[in-house]
Amino acid sequence: MHGERDLLTRFVMPEIRARAKKIFVNVYEVDLRWGVTEQDTRNNKTLDICLGEIKRCQYFLGLLGDRYGWVPDKNFILQSISKNDELGWILDYENDCASVTELEMYLAALKSPGSAQEKAFFYIRDNSFIKDIPKKYRKDFVSESNQASDQMKKLKDRIQSSGLETYDQYPCHWAGALNGVPLVGGLEQFGFRVLNNLWTAIEKHYPPEVTFMDDDSHITAQHEAYKQNMTDNFIGRSKVLRQCSNMIEKGESAVIVLTGKPGSGKSALMAKVIDYCQKDKTGGHIAPVFYHFLGAASGSSNISAILRRCILFLGQLTHEQLSVPQEYKNLVVKFHELLNSVSLSQQCPLVVCIDGLDLLESDTKFQDLMWLPDSLPKNVIFFVSAVENTKIFKALKQQKTCHFITVDSLDLTEKVDVVRCILGQHNKSLDESAFNNQMKLLVSKRQATNPLFLSMACEELRVFGQFEKVNEKLKSLPHTIPGIIQEVLARIESEHGNDLVSLALSLLVIVREGLHEEELHRLLSLTFDTGQSDISIYHLHQMALLPDRMLPQNKFITLLRSLKMFLRPTSSNSSLLVLCHYDVIQEGKQRYLKASVNCTELKLHWLLAGFFTGQLVETRSKRAYSELPYHLACCGAFDLLEDVVCDLEFLEMKFKHKLSHQLMDDFIAKGGEKKSFEKARQKYMDSSRLQQYRKFISQNIHILQQYPTLVLQQALNQPDSSLVYLEARMLLGDGKVLGHNAVIEWDNKPQHADPCQMTLTSFKEAVMCLAVLPDETQLAGGLTDTTIKLFDIQTGKMLSSFLGHSNSITDVCFVGQNRLCSASKDKTLCLWNLHEGHRISILKRHTRQVSSVCSNTSGDTLVSVGWDSTIHVWSGKDGKHQFEINDSRPINCVAFHIEGKFFVTGSWDSTLKIYDVYSMKRKAVLRGHTSSVRDVSYSPSGTHIASASMDGEVKIWSAQHGTQVGQLKGHSLPVNKLTFTLSGRELITVSDDQKIKVWSGDLGKTNHVFNTGPNVGASSTALSDVGGNRLLAVGCHNGDLHLYDANSGHLIWKNQLGDKRIGSLVFSPDGLYLFAGCSDGSIYWINHKNGPVDYVKLQDGPTGAVLSLACAGASPRILAAGSEDCCVYLYHLPTYKKQKVAFGKQVPEVIKKPSAILKQHEGAVTGCDFNLFDAIWDYKLVTCSRDKSVIIWSDVNDPKSAKVEKILHNCHNDWINDVSWSDTGNYIVTASNDFTLKVWDINKETCKTEIKGHEAAITSVCYRQGCIVSSDYSGLIKVWSHKGVETTTLRGHSGPVVGVDVLIQVDKVNKDENEEEEEIADWSVEVEKEEWQTEHKAKTINKQVVNVVDVLVASASEDGTARLWRPLEGNEITTLSGHSDCVVSAAAASTKNICTSSLDKTVKIWSPDLKSEPVIGQLDGPITALAIAPDGYSLLCGDREGNITLWLNIDGKWVYNHTHRQHEECVSAISFMDEGRFCSAGEDCEVKRTEIVYTGQGANLHSTMRLLEKKIVGSPVSCLSTIRSQCAFGTWQGLVYCWEIRTGKTGHLVSSREEDTDKNWVEDLVFQDDHSFVSCASNKIYLWKVTSAVYLTLQRQFCISGVSSIECFAEFLLEFLLVYSWLKHPSLVWCLKKTR
Repeated sequence: MHGERDLLTRFVMPEIRARAKKIFVNVYEVDLRWGVTEQDTRNNKTLDICLGEIKRCQYFLGLLGDRYGWVPDKNFILQSISKNDELGWILDYENDCASVTELEMYLAALKSPGSAQEKAFFYIRDNSFIKDIPKKYRKDFVSESNQASDQMKKLKDRIQSSGLETYDQYPCHWAGALNGVPLVGGLEQFGFRVLNNLWTAIEKHYPPEVTFMDDDSHITAQHEAYKQNMTDNFIGRSKVLRQCSNMIEKGESAVIVLTGKPGSGKSALMAKVIDYCQKDKTGGHIAPVFYHFLGAASGSSNISAILRRCILFLGQLTHEQLSVPQEYKNLVVKFHELLNSVSLSQQCPLVVCIDGLDLLESDTKFQDLMWLPDSLPKNVIFFVSAVENTKIFKALKQQKTCHFITVDSLDLTEKVDVVRCILGQHNKSLDESAFNNQMKLLVSKRQATNPLFLSMACEELRVFGQFEKVNEKLKSLPHTIPGIIQEVLARIESEHGNDLVSLALSLLVIVREGLHEEELHRLLSLTFDTGQSDISIYHLHQMALLPDRMLPQNKFITLLRSLKMFLRPTSSNSSLLVLCHYDVIQEGKQRYLKASVNCTELKLHWLLAGFFTGQLVETRSKRAYSELPYHLACCGAFDLLEDVVCDLEFLEMKFKHKLSHQLMDDFIAKGGEKKSFEKARQKYMDSSRLQQYRKFISQNIHILQQYPTLVLQQALNQPDSSLVYLEARMLLGDGKVLGHNAVIEWDNKPQHADPCQMTLTSFKEAVMCLAVLPDETQLAGGLTDTTIKLFDIQTGKMLSSFLGHSNSITDVCFVGQNRLCSASKDKTLCLWNLHEGHRISILKRHTRQVSSVCSNTSGDTLVSVGWDSTIHVWSGKDGKHQFEINDSRPINCVAFHIEGKFFVTGSWDSTLKIYDVYSMKRKAVLRGHTSSVRDVSYSPSGTHIASASMDGEVKIWSAQHGTQVGQLKGHSLPVNKLTFTLSGRELITVSDDQKIKVWSGDLGKTNHVFNTGPNVGASSTALSDVGGNRLLAVGCHNGDLHLYDANSGHLIWKNQLGDKRIGSLVFSPDGLYLFAGCSDGSIYWINHKNGPVDYVKLQDGPTGAVLSLACAGASPRILAAGSEDCCVYLYHLPTYKKQKVAFGKQVPEVIKKPSAILKQHEGAVTGCDFNLFDAIWDYKLVTCSRDKSVIIWSDVNDPKSAKVEKILHNCHNDWINDVSWSDTGNYIVTASNDFTLKVWDINKETCKTEIKGHEAAITSVCYRQGCIVSSDYSGLIKVWSHKGVETTTLRGHSGPVVGVDVLIQVDKVNKDENEEEEEIADWSVEVEKEEWQTEHKAKTINKQVVNVVDVLVASASEDGTARLWRPLEGNEITTLSGHSDCVVSAAAASTKNICTSSLDKTVKIWSPDLKSEPVIGQLDGPITALAIAPDGYSLLCGDREGNITLWLNIDGKWVYNHTHRQHEECVSAISFMDEGRFCSAGEDCEVKRTEIVYTGQGANLHSTMRLLEKKIVGSPVSCLSTIRSQCAFGTWQGLVYCWEIRTGKTGHLVSSREEDTDKNWVEDLVFQDDHSFVSCASNKIYLWKVTSAVYLTLQRQFCISGVSSIECFAEFLLEFLLVYSWLKHPSLVWCLKKTR
C-alpha cells in the first residue's frame, strides 16, 4: 500500500487540513504502518500502541489489498495483555488467528458498525493489475498463504456486509519500483473518494456554527479531563479531605486556601473536593461548582481567561444572556455582580474552585486579588490552592476572609495506600512480608512523603521487567524527586535513544506554552532529517518533509507514552503537550541544556524559529505569529527579528490575531537577554528602523487594536522621511496592499515626528493622578472608579491593579522602590506592597477627602494633606501615624524637599507654607497667589519651589528665602498639575486648556541667537535702550563688530575694526555712541547711527590690550578704559553739537587723546564702572585688577583732579575679572576666578554679601536695579538678587561666556504708610502677618516700591554665538497637544517619558524632541487675531500672550520679520489703517495705534513697531474695526467706542450710552463707511451713526433682535448691506433671516 499511503500523505491529508483550518478544526493523521519494519512489528509493544491509537482517533480509513498481515501468536498476545489489561478482549475474539490488521478494523468499526457510520471508511483494491507485476515484486501484493487468503476473503465479506461506507474494487495499475519500493499508480479515483468521504464527515460533525462556539466547551473538556485524572490518582488524605468538606458543608461564605509544598498533592485533593461537592448529599440539591486548574489548558494561567470562564458559568446559573467584557477591570465588576446574583438565587452554596494560583502569568498575578471580593456574598465559597511562601500566598495572607488548610506530608499509612493504589491499577504489588518488606524500602525514602515522588517511583517500578531484581531496584531508587526524574530519563534514553529523548524533552522545556503533538512530531523529524547540522532559518522553513523522511509514527507515539508521566493530563480532543511540574523542567534543563554542551539550547531556538517561519508562510497560524519573534530573540537572530517585527504585514496579522499585547515585548527582544547577546541585542535596540517601527506601533496601538486593517493607512500617515512611510509606499508600488481595497493619501500631513509615544485607552473612567518610578520602569495611575493601576512604561502593559478604596483616587506616590501610597476621597490612604501585590496598611486620620500625599526619596516618611485642614505624617514602611499638624484652611497639595528635611503645602488661603520635618514647625509662609493653590513642587536641587493656583498663575519661588523669582505664562486656563524632571532641567505643567507645556527648569528664555561666523567666537557685548530703541553690539575675536536691533533681532550693520580681538564694548548713556576696545590697545569711538564706517580711533591709548570700558555723562562724555598695562585711561569727549564739527576725521586731535592716565594697580585692570547712583556731575569710578584689589577714584570729571579715594586690598582669593557699580545704591559687585561674587558696601568698605553658586571662574558681572547677572567659563549665566538669592541659571552656550550686559525696565510707585488698611478677611492670615511684623521691626514711610517690568540680558560666548535672554520669563521649550479634554495630571522622571492623564479617559506617554535653540517665527501659543495690510504685503497675527508677530510677503513667500510685545494680555483684534499703521486691542483694556517703521531692503529689510497713541477703557476689548481716520471697538461690558484719530493730536474717544446696549459681550463690528458701523451682541444687530464736527458723537440708529449668534461678520456681509438699507427695504432683512 505504499502508493496509496504516499497519495494520502502528499495530497489528500494536506487538502483536508487546509479546509479544516478554515472552520477552526485541526486534523492529524496517524499511520502506524509507515516506516515500521518486520522486526518492529514483532515487538511486544506494537499491539498495545496500534490498538491504543485507534481509540484516540475519531475517523478510520481501512485500506485492503490481498495481503492479510501479521498474525500474533498467543504468547505474544498474553504478554501484551500483561502490560495492558485493556487488551483482554482479544482472548475472547471470535477469530483465534486474526491478524493485527483485522483486530484494528474490528476495534475501529466492525465491533459496532452502527456507531461507526460516517466515521469509518473502507477501500478494497481491484487486484486485476497483479498480472502486470514482475515476479520479483509480486510477493508484496499477493496473499501470504492459502489460509491468509481465506481469512482476507472473510474480512472483506464482513466489511461489505457491515453497511459501512466501502469503495470496492478501486482501480489502479502497476507503476514500477522506486528505490526498490514497488508502487501502484492510477489512484486518482481512490484519492477523490477518500477526500470526499472524509471531508463530508468532518463538515457534518463540525459545522461552522458549532466550531465558532467550541472554544469554551473545548477548554472546559480539558479541565474536566484534568480533574478526572487527578481524582483517579487521589488516595488517602482523609483528615484534610474531611476538614475541607466540613468547611464547605457549613455553607458559610469563606475563602478556603489549600496550601503546601510543590508536589504535595494539592491538585488531587482539590479535584476530590470538587467531586465531593458535585454529589447529591442532601437528597435534593447539588451545589453548583465552578472549577479551573491552572495549566490544564492553553492560556489557563491568565486571570482574565479564568474570569471569563467563571462569568459564562454563572450566566448559565442565572439564565442570563451575557456579553462578556474584555477589559480586566470590567470583568471583575461583572464577576462580582454575578456572584451577588447567584448567591440570592441558589439554595446551595456556590463553590468556586481555582487550583494553582501561584501559576498565574507574571504580568497578571499581582492583581492584589482584585477579583476576590473584599466582602463575600452569602452562599459563596472560594476554594483555592497555592504553593506556600509564594508571593500570591503572601497576598492571600493579607485577606481577612481567608482560612488556610495545609496539605502536610503523607503519613506512613497514606504512603502505603498510595503505592498500593498506583501499582494495583496495573495488577502489581510490593511484598510487605516481614522478611522481604519491599514496601518499607520504598516508603522509607527521604521524599516518600511527597505524592509526586511516590507516583514517579511506582511508574518506574511498573515498567521494570525483572521481578526477581525488584529489591535491588528499590534499594537503588534515588531518595529525591530530582534524582528519580534523572533515573527515569536515563531509562527512557536507553529505550528510545539519547538523541531522540534529549531533543524531545529539550524542546518541551524551552517553549513557552507547550507544543502540539503534530508540531513536536514535525520538529523531531525535521531535526533528524537535517542531521542536526548547522542550517539557516531560511533553509529550515524551505525544506519540505516528505512522508518517508518523517519520524515513524510508531517511534513517536511510543516516545510520547514513555514521557506521559512528565506531561500534564489532557482531554481526548487536545493534543497540547506541556511539562507538568517545575522539577521536571529544572531537571530537563540540568540534563540537556547545559551551556557547555554544544550550545544546544541556541540550536533548538534556531530550529523552532525555522519551524514557525515555515508555519507563518504556509498556514499564517496564530501560534506562528506568537512564537516566532520569541525564538528569534532567544537564538540571537536579531537581524531576522528586525525584519520580522518591522514588517507591516506581520504587524497587521499580529493585531488581527489579538496578539498586540506581545508586540512591545517583540520590539525589546524578550527572551534575548543573555549576556552573550548583549552587544548584538543593544545594536538591535539602537537600530533606527526598529526604533521608528516601535514608535509607530506604540503611537498607534490604541487604534490598531480596534482596527487592524488600518496598519498600512497609519503607516502612510507618517512623515515622508520616516522609514515606516517609505516601506509602506514600496508595498503600494509593488501592488501589495495587504488585502486593502483602498488607502487615503494625506497631502498636508505633519512632517515632524509625533512626540506622543503611546496612548493607553483601556479606561472606563478618568485617571486623575499619576506617579512614575525614578528609574522610569513603572507608571501608577489612580482612577475615579476607585482603582489604582500599575503599568510598564516601556510596553504599556498593565502589571497590577489595586482595589481597596470606596471613592475616587485623588493622588498616588511611590514610596521607595517597592511600595505605593494612594489617597482618596473616602478619607483614607492605602499603603501597597508592589512586589507581593497586597495592601500593607489603611491609613485613617483624615475627616474629609485626602487631597494629596507625597513621600521622601528614601521612602521612610509620608505626608498627607486634606480638606479637613490637617497635615499628617506617617511611616512610609508600615503606615504608622507619627504626627499631626492643624491648619486654618483646607489644603490641596504637598511636596517634599529633595533632602527630606522640609515639605511645602499649598492651601485654599492662597499661601504656601514650609514645614520642618524633624521639629514639625512651620518655617515660612509664601504669599503672592491671589487664589487657592492647586499644586506645588520642589525642584530636584531644592533651590526652587513651583506652584500653580486656581486662577492659572504659575509662580517660581526661592526655596531658601521664600521670595518670588519668576512667573510662567502660557496656559489659557487653570493649571492642574506641575512637576520637575529628576534633572531639574525641565518643568512640566498641564492645564484645563488640554495642553502640556514643557518649560526650562530654570527661568530664562532665549529671545534671539546670533551667530558670529564659522569658528569666530564672540568676545564682548553691550546693550543700549533709548526711548524703547534697543540695540545690541557684539564684538568678535577676529575684530568684527556687529550691531543688532535687540527688539527684532535683525542685523543693522557689520564692520571689521581690525584683526584683533574686541575685548570690551560700551554704549554712551544717551545711546548715541558706541565704544570698542581691542586687544592691541586700540579704542574706537563709533557714531553707530551713521553706519559702520563712521568712527574715530582714539590716540595715545593703552599699550596693552583693552580689557574693560565704562562711559558716563553727556556733556562732557567721560570714557574710562582699563588695560593689561595696569593703567586706567580717561577720555573727556564733548558732544557733536557743541563742537560743531563733522564726526569722522574732523574731530580735533586733542579730543582723541586721553585726558588722564590713572596708575595705581599692580596688575592688569580687568574691570571698571562709573557710579550712576545720585551722580549728576561728580562721578566716581571703580576699577578692579588681577592684583585682587578694588580702587574707588573720585573727581574723575576733572582730569587734573582725579585721585584715589579708597582701596580695597585682597578682595578675593584669586584674580578679579570684573566689577560693576549698582545704579540704585552705593554698592559694587566683584567677580573672581575663585568662583565667587562679592557685594561691597562702599561707604563701610566691607563685604556685604558673598555669593556662591558658580562652579567655574566668573568672567563678567553686571549690577542693575538690584539685579546681578554673572557669567563663567563653563558657559552658564546666573541671575541673582542683591541679597545673593539665585533667581535663575541661563543655559544654552556650549563654550565660555566672556561678557554679559543687562537692561532692566522698572516702574516706581510711592507707597504711603498711612494708606487705609484693608478689612481683615482671614484671622489666621492676619496672625501670620503679625508674627512676621514682630520678627521684622523695620518700618517704612513713603517707601518707593520698584516693580520690574522687563529684564533683558545679553551674553557673548566663545562658542561663536551671542544671545539675548528674558531671564525672568518662563522658557517654554515645547507644547504637547493630543488630549481632547482637560489634562489633570502629569508625572515624569525625564523628558523621555512624560506621562499625562486627561478627563478624556486616556493616558499618554510623550517623548518630545526638545530643541535647545529657539525657532525664530514659530508660534507656540494660540493665534487670537489676524490682519493683512491693504497692499497684501504685510501680515500681523496676535497671540494669547499679548505678542504681535509681523510677516512679510517677499517674492510670494511669507517670511517671518519680528515679534513685538504689544499688550500685557491676550490680543483680541487687529486692523490695518493703511500699509504702515494699525490699531490693536487686547484683554488688558487697551487699544493702541502703532506705526511699523521699515529700514533696509531685500534680505536686510527689518522693522520696528513704534507706539503712536493708546486709549484705556474700563473693560477688555473684544473686537475692533478701522476705516481711514476712525477706529471702532466693542468691549466685554457691551459698550461700543469710536475713536477719531487726528494727525499730530490726541484722538477723540466717545462711547455708546449704557441704555443703548444690553451689556452683553460685543462679538464683532464692521465699518460700512465713514459715518456708520454695525455691531453684533447677544443675538442682536445694531447700526451706529458717527458724526464728526467739533466733537465726535455716536448714536444708535436701530436694533434687530432674534438673529442667530454671529461671531464673524465677514460671513454675513450681505446682512450688513441689507441692514444698511433698512429704511428702504426693511422686509428684505426679515426675509433673509427666514431663508437663512
